[in-house]
Amino acid sequence: MDDPVENVFKVMNTDPDRELLGRFLHAWYEKYGSDPKMVRDLIDINCSPQTDWPDWSDILNDIAGDRNHSINRRILGGWIKRRANQIVDGFRFVRVEGNRSAARWRVEQVQ
Repeated sequence: MDDPVENVFKVMNTDPDRELLGRFLHAWYEKYGSDPKMVRDLIDINCSPQTDWPDWSDILNDIAGDRNHSINRRILGGWIKRRANQIVDGFRFVRVEGNRSAARWRVEQVQ
């Protein structure tokens, strides 16, 4: 019989949501390191004509794109919030505490 734990890991590694989270974490860390950002900053960067980050648009659209081909801030913020502290490929989202009304997030590398 197959090892049930091995099958659990196979399913985890083929999870499309986990793969998308991994792409997002890597892209963020590559561009910003551990610098905290608000969701609106991420969307503004996406809408900037000078963006040299084509995969960013694809990732944001996959997460929070709507029918009008724009990014929904609430959906993106909720998506990040639900995945806070979930480790994928050695990275995770961490909420940065502060006195702002909007949440700020950073990507942290986990050993």
